[in-house]
Amino acid sequence: MNRKNTVDYQELLKRYYEGKTTLEEENLLRTHFLSHTEESHADATLFRILAEESQALPPDGMEQRLEAWIDRQSVVPSRKRRFLFWGPVAVAAALLCYVGITHVLQQHNELTPQETLIAKKALGSTLKCIETGEQSVLRTHERLKYIKRDIHKNIHELKDIAL
Repeated sequence: MNRKNTVDYQELLKRYYEGKTTLEEENLLRTHFLSHTEESHADATLFRILAEESQALPPDGMEQRLEAWIDRQSVVPSRKRRFLFWGPVAVAAALLCYVGITHVLQQHNELTPQETLIAKKALGSTLKCIETGEQSVLRTHERLKYIKRDIHKNIHELKDIAL
């Protein structure tokens, strides 16, 4: 009978180290090894240390010191965290807009310089509207460059703050 109990405890111990035991089985192992230290000295020592550790109390004043330490830690407000998330998203969106607009403009600019001169002569007063459109495209392109520069500047400032 004693031999069978030893095998059962060894099997339980194996399952315990694999993390497959229930709470009742762990309690059974704990009580067995705390009362039978001669069977497996290393395992008995482990369960004894675990039992002592679970009964240990924190030092006096530890809770107050921890609360004071937590209160001293700088807390990042949720708005900053939200901004830190949306900053890279805004940069990506601006770059995507810039690339998209540039691509569309390049596709629609199919006239050669000679065709442009012919169109200028043929269109006359309508040319002012075309030039105004081209100028607005150029202004938009320049504004996007400034926005891109400002976004990169803000990203570098955020990285400096984060570090």
